[in-house]
Amino acid sequence: MELAENMYFRNVNNNAGIFDYLIATAEDQETKEAALAYHFIRKSEVAPTATEVAGRIEAWLAKNFVVNVDFKVADALKTLDRFGLVRREGEWLFVPPLEPAIAQLHQVWNNFFKRD
Repeated sequence: MELAENMYFRNVNNNAGIFDYLIATAEDQETKEAALAYHFIRKSEVAPTATEVAGRIEAWLAKNFVVNVDFKVADALKTLDRFGLVRREGEWLFVPPLEPAIAQLHQVWNNFFKRD
């Protein structure tokens, strides 16, 4: 309701533009979730489980932003997996160091528009 009111009263957009706005907002949120998951997996001293990652992110958000959320770690891991940035060994999660991760993202982007 709040989103609809904001778009109506601020006249952010209309018709098809609203769909573009909503999709962009969802993609932005998905990126933030994936970045948080990557960071908390990468900074763990011992390979964490998905439950541990979610708990650490929830605690960090509560401490730093005073918000209580139920972090959907499965969605974040799905995004990381889609870009080849997470590896699983049983329930343990691993991500590459930052430089190889950036190189992987560059490779994904460079191949995005290639046709078979």
